[in-house]
Amino acid sequence: GEAFPIANPLVNPPERISTTLTYKVFRQLCTQFGIAEADAILPEKSDTADIPPSGFVAVNRQMCMSGAIPPFNDFLQQLLLRLAISPFQLHPNGYAILMGLCVLFRRTLDRLPSFDEVCYLCTFAKNKDHPSITLVRSARNRKLIIGLPDSAYGFLSQFFFVRCPSGSVSYTHLRAHETT
Repeated sequence: GEAFPIANPLVNPPERISTTLTYKVFRQLCTQFGIAEADAILPEKSDTADIPPSGFVAVNRQMCMSGAIPPFNDFLQQLLLRLAISPFQLHPNGYAILMGLCVLFRRTLDRLPSFDEVCYLCTFAKNKDHPSITLVRSARNRKLIIGLPDSAYGFLSQFFFVRCPSGSVSYTHLRAHETT
């Protein structure tokens, strides 16, 4: 399939910053979202979300709250590959919308939405303030998911790394996908 040209990962994103999470908050997030500490890493000050350790992916509280925790479901894996972005490059509201669509489709049609259906129901755009971040919005006349906050304060700086099971989407897999 062909990837959206708007979402190619940037080599040196302007929002490259270190995490602001403390060890205490990191442990609370792991406990709250059922992530084994053995499968998670609190980044060092020199670590950034766009360069996770091999086999890991950067996540934040908002992703976890939407259910977007590795291993990602097949729908999210395929969507991230089609968009040619790492999981951290999708704005947290995007996860809320996409996971909401998954629930809606499963409950009404007993299946996950196709990429074409997502493109019909949603729009994708770059974030003007953070060009490596992809926004997902409900299409203007198809508001299936409403009431989301306008901002997700701290999502860029409050991240940690979670192990991706073998064969699942990770930044490394996406980088390899770019060169093929």
